[in-house]
Amino acid sequence: MSPPEHLGYLFDVLLDLEEPMPFLFAAASPSLQLPDSVREKVAASGRGLIVPWAPQQTVFQHLATGWVISHCGAGGTAEALAQGMPHRTNLNRKGV
Repeated sequence: MSPPEHLGYLFDVLLDLEEPMPFLFAAASPSLQLPDSVREKVAASGRGLIVPWAPQQTVFQHLATGWVISHCGAGGTAEALAQGMPHRTNLNRKGV
């Protein structure tokens, strides 16, 4: 399963929640090629926003931010911990 396919499943779960949970997804990596269908589905939902970049400290400090899923980079991890942000890093290849 490719990373864009994993992300498609993540977006499906977020968009299908009975109680809507707004989300921001920063797709900063130039190697990440999200399919247009995923971008369109998220945009049409009104629940999420996919952006090419987001200032992490500003996002982590915003009162609307409740938790973070991260690729586990040192900068983002340190910034989330500094803000006391509940933080889930990426799963290993076995899904654990």
